[in-house]
Amino acid sequence: MAGYTALGYSDENVALNKPASQVSTYSSCVANLAVDGLQDTESCTLSFVHPWLSVDLQTTYRVDRVTVMSGFGAGNYGRTCSDYHHHHHLFCSVAVEQ
Repeated sequence: MAGYTALGYSDENVALNKPASQVSTYSSCVANLAVDGLQDTESCTLSFVHPWLSVDLQTTYRVDRVTVMSGFGAGNYGRTCSDYHHHHHLFCSVAVEQ
């Protein structure tokens, strides 16, 4: 995992600096680095079998496009997920407060 972008109706990155979490953390590559908007940072997990990243958009948006960039190391940012033959699944939900 490296970078994540969710573009709303106005092409605004609605995931930018939103709370993020992931299955595990490798070194200091915390989940929030995936949504910091910088291309030279990345989030990394310890799991390559079933890694996941969750981003709380904090409100409801109409999302027209989601971009996931996989880096796997310095200098590799910007490669698409297909470069690494990964399968990604996108799940969207609306949390209802109890």
